[in-house]
Amino acid sequence: MKKLATALRRRAQTQPIALWPPSPSAKGEVAQLDSFRESEFQVRLTELYRGVCAAWHEQRLTDLEADVTVDLLAAWTAKPTAAPAPLRLAPDALRARIEEAYSECAYEHVTISLDGGIRDGVPVLQYWTLERGRGGAVRGRTCPDCGAALALDLRGRCHMCGSLIDLARLAWVLARVESAVDWSQRELDPDQHALEALDAIAAGDRAFDADAFSNRVLQDYPHLAQAIRDPSSEFARVAIAPALRHDLESMDAARRRAGRRALVDSVSVNGVAIRSAVRGLDRDAISVDVSGVAAKYEVDASGSLVAGDRTPRAIHDRWTFTRPVGAETSERGGAPTMVCPLCGAPIELDERGRCRHCGGEVTLGTRDWVLTKLARWG
Repeated sequence: MKKLATALRRRAQTQPIALWPPSPSAKGEVAQLDSFRESEFQVRLTELYRGVCAAWHEQRLTDLEADVTVDLLAAWTAKPTAAPAPLRLAPDALRARIEEAYSECAYEHVTISLDGGIRDGVPVLQYWTLERGRGGAVRGRTCPDCGAALALDLRGRCHMCGSLIDLARLAWVLARVESAVDWSQRELDPDQHALEALDAIAAGDRAFDADAFSNRVLQDYPHLAQAIRDPSSEFARVAIAPALRHDLESMDAARRRAGRRALVDSVSVNGVAIRSAVRGLDRDAISVDVSGVAAKYEVDASGSLVAGDRTPRAIHDRWTFTRPVGAETSERGGAPTMVCPLCGAPIELDERGRCRHCGGEVTLGTRDWVLTKLARWG
């Protein structure tokens, strides 16, 4: 009997968490992640789970510094803790499923449900969000410690010398732990105050109309998609916020150094829905979900395909636009419609970002909505 118990314990220690197919709503999102392999993700998830459980059992949370984000570690070590304690069941007692996945400019996020079944008549369920740096955001091709070609294990350590290489960018780390109730409330939160915020924006700008804003995004999405791929273009300087444009330019420069070029074509948008709206102290923000199809891919100097797919595929993007509080909708259309919001002439900028026709400043989001964040972008 003792041998059987020992064998069962060993099996539990080596058995990975069962990873079920992604939820239907997340299937397309997972497909847009960079070089994502479910088998590798399953191994990393199981490793993270075991490490977190051990650190909690031994009360050595500082051991998690390399495996969780700074914010989550701070929440767990606060008194009282500001985040739920993790589940501590054996890995083989859990079933995981990807519920949500999305990419920002530099990072990817995956939220999984960890289902431990029913315990003492109560469902055991948590939601864990993992994040990692996107491949295009990783800098350097050699280990900064030993100089060897950059090849990493699942923990983001150099295969040659074992040094930890900027783990928050190169491997999945745990960013958030939520109860089932917290998850449900967070999923509903984005819509709760949206109408109130849109009303506040409209109160300060009588020409603002939420439906007209959505239609502008629908019409201008193909042009904005091109501007993201070509962040140094004049339109990008007007329609994309400086911080985001800087990140995009860095990624574009890295691609060009590698002899690659990013392209997007065959774009067709069939729906734009306002996801959330915020009336801030100094800026208004509106996030929209965009659905449609597009071909997003990269080619080398010879035009050969090196990433992505020339075949149009479903897109499910979430973009955020902001502008200063007090800005008013221009009757002439403004930046997203590719005309100067001051004089209505086609956008043509001088080196200072001013309209060559009227001399007015039209960059930096001082006059109109600009694209500020890409929460989902393939």
